[in-house]
Amino acid sequence: MTTPTLHPAYPWYLGGGVADIEGSETGPDAGKWCPETVTLDGYCFPVDLTGAGGAGGWQSGPMDTFRDSLAPNDQPNDTLFNAKGAWARYKYTWHHGAGQSQSDIDDTTDNFRFRQSDRMVWTTKNEMTLVHATTLKQADAAAAPVMISSGIYVFMGAGTNLYRTSDLITWTAMTAPGGTIQALGTDGSDLYVATSTKLTRYQGTGTVDVPFGTPVAANVDNVAFVSGHLLIGVGNLLREVSSTGTLTTIKTHFQANFRWTTIFAIGSRIYAGGFAGTKSELHTLTTDSAGVLVQSQEVAPLPLGEQLRFGLSYAGECVLCTSSGLRFAQVSGDGTLTYGPLITDVGDVRAACADGKYVFAGWSSMVNGTRSGVMRLDVTEEVAPLQPAYSNDVSTSGFVGTVTGVARLGGKTAFCVATSGAYAEQTTYEGQGSLDSGQVFFGTVENKALLALDLAFLPLLAGQTVKGEVHDQAGVLVGSATQATVDSQSLHIDLQGAQVVSAEVTITLLGPGSSSPIFKHWRMRSYPVAPEVLQWILPLMVNEGYTVGIGEGVQRSFNIPDMHIWAETLHASKRLTLLRINERVYNVRLDKFEWHPKNWDKSGDGPQGILLVQLVAAT
Repeated sequence: MTTPTLHPAYPWYLGGGVADIEGSETGPDAGKWCPETVTLDGYCFPVDLTGAGGAGGWQSGPMDTFRDSLAPNDQPNDTLFNAKGAWARYKYTWHHGAGQSQSDIDDTTDNFRFRQSDRMVWTTKNEMTLVHATTLKQADAAAAPVMISSGIYVFMGAGTNLYRTSDLITWTAMTAPGGTIQALGTDGSDLYVATSTKLTRYQGTGTVDVPFGTPVAANVDNVAFVSGHLLIGVGNLLREVSSTGTLTTIKTHFQANFRWTTIFAIGSRIYAGGFAGTKSELHTLTTDSAGVLVQSQEVAPLPLGEQLRFGLSYAGECVLCTSSGLRFAQVSGDGTLTYGPLITDVGDVRAACADGKYVFAGWSSMVNGTRSGVMRLDVTEEVAPLQPAYSNDVSTSGFVGTVTGVARLGGKTAFCVATSGAYAEQTTYEGQGSLDSGQVFFGTVENKALLALDLAFLPLLAGQTVKGEVHDQAGVLVGSATQATVDSQSLHIDLQGAQVVSAEVTITLLGPGSSSPIFKHWRMRSYPVAPEVLQWILPLMVNEGYTVGIGEGVQRSFNIPDMHIWAETLHASKRLTLLRINERVYNVRLDKFEWHPKNWDKSGDGPQGILLVQLVAAT
């Protein structure tokens, strides 16, 4: 680092302003200050302040923050706005779901996505409302309840108890099958129940089990009816059950503690898989020459440690539920599966079901571990290859536990939670829900001054409230307000120019339970606060000899040819140097220069006169 030296005529000057850049000054006056001049790169120059030399006078100040912009056509879009006015960001639809933490700075950001939601309906385009409430409809403290829909019923097996409902309101206890219920399966008409002591069935609308002709007595872990085959998992054995109860072993896994956790079909192909320890496997089954099912190829190796919990066939694709999250997969021509990115938000997924264009999967610990419920995925909205739009849906109130079963009936969701029982969606609404936008950067990482947040919604009914909040990048509240006036349709929040790097908008809806506010859009405005860039246009007087200072002054001289080479080299190198003006020092680069000579020096080696330089601060 160059240390400013004492000027011989002005020993009190010790330098000032920014720190000197090591090696930045090359002239004979480096580190010095020459009065009534400027020092550039170690050379003291008199300045033509008035422009009498014909090159214009001294000019300095900040550069224009914005470049000129051109609107390419007259179609309505953001390029039509004046870039020097307030910038705006807005959201008017949320149907691409959650999982996006940055709202607008990444090339891959999606303006229809958000960071997270809680008890909000996000799937309807151009609006947002509260979800329906859920109620515990059948209490049961079983450690691992299971659930399935079959025909006009939803069934729940919990411990040794078996329940069913046709309306998700009234749940009826059926005759217990015997043993602890571990899995349920259906062929669309009959219900198959796997317990710790047997496999049995309930036919049609019957409430008493009907054993097979040859009773299946075993500790049955899993059961599924797929492509005309009734299959069960018994420890590490995968077996087929005939209509009379005769068992045929398809596969005995070499690992004794392997368990067949999922059996499903995609079209006519059957898939079976499970895990032992931290290693998961998923295989296809095929028919040999004798018409017997046999294990075929492994179709979707999962990373070590990701345990395969459940598989769901859906519209020619499948959903893989694992201990680490959820994946969508598509089938290739040879039956192998190509799966997409792991959705980790949902955590350990034990169950899923499909209904219409949606898949519903268990979400055991949502909203910072305060609720349990269901994730909704819209398979018609793909936000990335093999990743549908998703966010949370209905959930418990006041209880958190492992969601072990999910079912749909009549357009409503039911799910069971370990040690609690069966919850069902109601026609009433949750009393409160919220949605977080993700960090809004206004397209730049520079600071910005927030002006206002404006919210729009349909006219509020009695008991309905809309709240808006803005937090900065550290989560500190910048501004908030609520609107609860009946028939009001907007809310304005003055953010008073708070300076932030980024901001997150949180919309909260509150209702009386009988109705929900209908939110339409939000709009946030700000001014960018870009770092100021100073520039100087200085007409430097470059002559063979000159006098600086007041009174008799100090005699100075320039070697004119050397000064021409110095200017050209300093400009070409783009290196940083120092500009000293009185006691202020600036890091600068020579952006442009022009010579405005008046005559030749005495030796005739070069023209002398005004050197017009444009300097730009490098800060």
